[in-house]
Amino acid sequence: MTERKPKPIKHYNTAHVIGRIQGVPETKKDHEGTGVEYLRVLVNCASRENGNVTAYGQMRNRAKWEALLEHIKQNPGAFYHLNAFYNQFPEDRGDEKSKRLSSFFFWDWYPDQEEGRDPRAVFILKGIMTGIDGDNVRMELTRENNKDRKDNQIVELFDLVALDQRYLNGVTEGDLVEVVGEMMSKGGGDRFGRTVSNAPVLPYIREAVKVLAGGGTPF
Repeated sequence: MTERKPKPIKHYNTAHVIGRIQGVPETKKDHEGTGVEYLRVLVNCASRENGNVTAYGQMRNRAKWEALLEHIKQNPGAFYHLNAFYNQFPEDRGDEKSKRLSSFFFWDWYPDQEEGRDPRAVFILKGIMTGIDGDNVRMELTRENNKDRKDNQIVELFDLVALDQRYLNGVTEGDLVEVVGEMMSKGGGDRFGRTVSNAPVLPYIREAVKVLAGGGTPF
């Protein structure tokens, strides 16, 4: 009998952003106004635990964003739960090694059932751990069917910070891992969600990293 090979573990990216939408979202276009139209959305996720967190993102499904704008108009001050992919991009677009900034690609939304009791911007990533330097790590994802307009595979790069360095115990460069993270200021906030220190808002790993396959097995 032929031995069945285990199915490859797919790379994965999911995120949830919960909070109040700041102001009235505006439509913009890619490529300095000549490309695809999208809705730019800013979500206030400030909390006592995480500090003054604002999640920046965009929504490209017109039907979804028109329904969201109408709901905001009818329900000012409401809290929302937005399903998303978590993204990072270099601050200097011409230099992939420059500081990486966070954003979210929102693909669905609904009113927050908890009515804002736990605002947050969280994510789960499965991919290759390509670098570890103290509590700073780098990951690389190549999700199935995630391609650009020229049908080239998109490689997603992420710079993350372990809130506790023990979360990286047993993890080595090249491992296929699962990471659970959250946007936060390490200093936290006051009862009004204002950051109480000068600590920046960063993507922190909030749980022990789970090793799914060692040695950089190519999935």
